[in-house]
Amino acid sequence: MSAPRRQEALPVLEAMERLRRLVWGALALAAIATTIAVWSRMRSPEQPQQREQLEARELRILDQNETLRVRLTSQGLILADGDGKLRATISTGDSGVPTFSFFGKDGRARAILSMSVDDNVAFEIYDSGGRIGASLRSPPDALPSLVLYDKSGMQLARLPATPEERSTNRPPVEAPGRKPVADGRSRKLSTPH
Repeated sequence: MSAPRRQEALPVLEAMERLRRLVWGALALAAIATTIAVWSRMRSPEQPQQREQLEARELRILDQNETLRVRLTSQGLILADGDGKLRATISTGDSGVPTFSFFGKDGRARAILSMSVDDNVAFEIYDSGGRIGASLRSPPDALPSLVLYDKSGMQLARLPATPEERSTNRPPVEAPGRKPVADGRSRKLSTPH
């Protein structure tokens, strides 16, 4: 990859790193807020005794309008906006794979951060139509890769480039072994190529 192309990709990588830090910060704040909310409900003037343990299969937190805003189960945390629409999830599912998903007002996934069972980390960004726009992947023992897609889901650029791309010195038309994604909600993360 030429030096000008590396310089063009640097701001994108820096922006994605800032976004990653913001996501982790927001998740930490959500966990703290949930803990405080649960703790404050457990302690009331009528109950001077402090409970050391709370056991439940599900915890639901409603706002002042009785709209479900937070739902906590053994498999994850679901956050909704004031209208009760899904906005974010933190889940492990049956497989135990941690996934953080952020949803647009239309209910479509807009960003997904996940880690597979073999410790591959992936961060994907989707457009409002549910099509993938960017994918950042970091396998445990290989270089991370960044792939940018056009509006139809075809690969525009990949950093680092594959050996074939470096030999022809042109970006590929389509991601190797992948088809364009039509709907971000149903996309399953795979290991990088």
